[in-house]
Amino acid sequence: MPPPRRTGPARAGAAALAVALLAGCAPVDPDAGAGAAPAAKAADPEALVLYSGRPADLVEPLVRDWSAESGTPVRVRYGDSAELAQLLIAEGADTPAGVYLAAGTGSPALLDARGLLATLPDGAAAAVPAGFAAADGSWAGLATRTRGFAYDPGEVAAGELPGTLAGATGRRWRGRVGIAPGDPSFIAMVAALRAREGEAATARRLARLAAAEPVRYPSEAAVVAAVAAGEVALGLVDDAAARARPGRGGVRWAPGEPGDPAGMIDATAVAVPAPAAGDERAAALVAHLFGAAAQERLAAAHETPLAGGARGARPPVGAAAPGTGRAAAGELGEAMILIAEAGLADPVGADAR
Repeated sequence: MPPPRRTGPARAGAAALAVALLAGCAPVDPDAGAGAAPAAKAADPEALVLYSGRPADLVEPLVRDWSAESGTPVRVRYGDSAELAQLLIAEGADTPAGVYLAAGTGSPALLDARGLLATLPDGAAAAVPAGFAAADGSWAGLATRTRGFAYDPGEVAAGELPGTLAGATGRRWRGRVGIAPGDPSFIAMVAALRAREGEAATARRLARLAAAEPVRYPSEAAVVAAVAAGEVALGLVDDAAARARPGRGGVRWAPGEPGDPAGMIDATAVAVPAPAAGDERAAALVAHLFGAAAQERLAAAHETPLAGGARGARPPVGAAAPGTGRAAAGELGEAMILIAEAGLADPVGADAR
């Protein structure tokens, strides 16, 4: 039986902080777009609408390539994946979205459970390894990200790495670990942990992490930069963040132990909202995303492509499914509350490290 919900002013304050952080970390821009002239973005009735929980620097090249090939303009609405999933739920049959791109598998899984997704085009995800796609074909992963530790081998030997979240809270690492508690990847880790171990156990884990006095940064990219600068010895980040920093200054990355929160795997996932089931444009864009060119672009963006390209499908060794990273959209807010209650979230408006 789950532990009783905490109530009262402290819980209410943490909830308000979490909502404010969630609203501030990934604003939705309804007018952002690709593949169309700026003046036509919001007005072109022929444009395919893409809801994207991934950032523009990753998505724009993917969409631009397809738009140039197909001649179809695309309007992209950016935002937090969970926030966009809730928008799709609210819009229902009236959603303008033809394709939904999520930062993780949790939000598509939530939409699938509510019957709000169409089946992906036949063969679109045929090359995706088992475990990285929905059994009913409603969503599939495009590329994975794995959590682990960024470190400077000149300061920390690979054999000295903690490997687990619990290990990183030991006395040796007090004040020497960088985290980004407001980063979507960190929040997803906590949400997955809460879904697996329960709220009380997750709260205890976060309390131990807070007691280890981690150094907090506004993003995982900032954590990697801090490792490179010698500000911290370790950075709890995903592999894409670690590999994306130009000239990493000798920073290396090692995965956390499989099954541990520090080694969680999740995938950028794509789905087609049910109202767009017969939209050939949506089907064509999805097919493009699983094609070699798009998979190469994802690899160049330091994600691990799942459906081929010259680098080939490269799922993490031994990975069965991103289940440890799967969290329903509503659970992300609960995770943020736990992060705030542990004292790991910076006060709203405060300067972040």
